[in-house]
Amino acid sequence: MVTLNRNDLSHILTQILIAEEHTRLTQVEGMDPAAALAQLVTSPLIPTGLRTVDGTYNNFQPGMTHFGSADQAMLRLLTPNYALAEPSAFGPPGPATSYDSPSGTVFDSQPRVISNLVADQTLANPAAIAAALQVNGVTGAAQLAAVQQITAAYQAAQAARAAAGTGGTPVDPAVAAALLAARDAAQAAMETAEAGVTDAAADKAATDAAVLAASEALAAAQAALDALGPSSTAVADAQAAVAAATAALTGALAAASAAATVLDLAQAE
Repeated sequence: MVTLNRNDLSHILTQILIAEEHTRLTQVEGMDPAAALAQLVTSPLIPTGLRTVDGTYNNFQPGMTHFGSADQAMLRLLTPNYALAEPSAFGPPGPATSYDSPSGTVFDSQPRVISNLVADQTLANPAAIAAALQVNGVTGAAQLAAVQQITAAYQAAQAARAAAGTGGTPVDPAVAAALLAARDAAQAAMETAEAGVTDAAADKAATDAAVLAASEALAAAQAALDALGPSSTAVADAQAAVAAATAALTGALAAASAAATVLDLAQAE
């Protein structure tokens, strides 16, 4: 028996509201169905909303709006290779049934492996982990290693949760201590990074203010120089002031550029 909590019901209601708004946008506002979905769903990889009856726009990416929908020819790209299934579940044991047979019955205890893998987007599914990593640019050997590490960590966490929840074998204190230490280290690293971003932002603000002040000083010195006559004895002083202001502005711009670089690095970390 399935048990639903308030979060489950809230999630279901959200999907219904998305579907209703999609219908309103297409039927009342006259929007293109794919454009309406793109407005309502942040990413085509996120399983939100409800499927249409005929399956159209289940994938709303350009050129893919009819993928998986009804009445679409499933073009064969490779030579068929029908696998053996399982022996008949009725009567005495016999040979394995096969998908190659154009008639009769095929016995297959796992006919929806692909669908189940696609539907399961949790850490229990290595394929879902690999897909998420690939979207973020992690491929090849690095992806395989990351999938193995994430899967191992997830399985260990599930085992620890099961042991704690059922009163089974207690978690090894050394393992628990290591997990707590890792958590504390990650928290400290995050706080350090946040502090670095704050300091870098403050430094950049200060250098921006210096650039503004130097620019204003340069403008004032140049204006004073322009106002002087060519024979005035103050021309030399004004020219010196312009040179000093120019040097100050150059230094401030260099400092601002360095501060911006530091801020970018801090935010990236």
